[in-house]
Amino acid sequence: MMTKHSVSLADRPAAVQTTRFLAELKKSDLSKLDLDDVRKQMIDHILKLLGNK
Repeated sequence: MMTKHSVSLADRPAAVQTTRFLAELKKSDLSKLDLDDVRKQMIDHILKLLGNK
């Protein structure tokens, strides 16, 4: 069932990029990452998904 906010990944390059980012983040050792940088990247992906960037 699709809601009005459901998105096909093929239709949204930003969704594909976000999915890849999250997959890589899950594999990462967070103790070795700059969490401020991760936070900025996450916000950037959210804004792209919302169409604000």
